[in-house]
Amino acid sequence: MGNPAKLAEAVIQVAELPNPPFRLWLGKDAYAVATAKLGDMLNAIENWKETTMSTDFEE
Repeated sequence: MGNPAKLAEAVIQVAELPNPPFRLWLGKDAYAVATAKLGDMLNAIENWKETTMSTDFEE
């Protein structure tokens, strides 16, 4: 698993940024979980694109 000292260093660096990220994924396992979830979300969005787009006023 991850190195706690490296994690602490990363958290401190990010905390000192003027605009830190809202979410921060640390570690290979966290990256894998995040990208898998985002992929699932993108697939769901694409699968429902027609319905999503059909609710706008006609141009």
